[in-house]
Amino acid sequence: MAMFLVGRFIAGVGAAILACIVPIYQAEFSTSETRGTMVAVTGIMYAVGYTLAEWLGFACYCMKPAGPAASFSWRFPLAFQVIFSHIVLAGSSLIPFSPRWLLQQGKTEEAFETVRRLHSTPDDVHHAKAEQEFHLIAREFEHNRSMAI
Repeated sequence: MAMFLVGRFIAGVGAAILACIVPIYQAEFSTSETRGTMVAVTGIMYAVGYTLAEWLGFACYCMKPAGPAASFSWRFPLAFQVIFSHIVLAGSSLIPFSPRWLLQQGKTEEAFETVRRLHSTPDDVHHAKAEQEFHLIAREFEHNRSMAI
């Protein structure tokens, strides 16, 4: 029972962290045209995840296996959530650092490259929109830094 409670606590903390950080991260990286859609898709995917979890729990509840497999109805749903955790963990290495964090670390060129890569479109070969977005981020960063002193 203790291992079950600790596992549920860790999974809950991880889900809470993702629920808070992902929309903020998406709002920072997305273009003004796609920002609302990106953040809304996050909410929709949470609803899809909750629905999948409930249906999986209901299906396992209805199975009622006997004998040594009797614990399957509660063990399988708990083990199944590990699949999605591993997908998130594997994909986390592909996520770029935040331009604001990179500016804070003094990595201006890398911050601009991140913004350029995320905001590049076939119509904008000179990356004017990315440059404009980066200058807004940099100006806001400088303003916030000057206010903190």
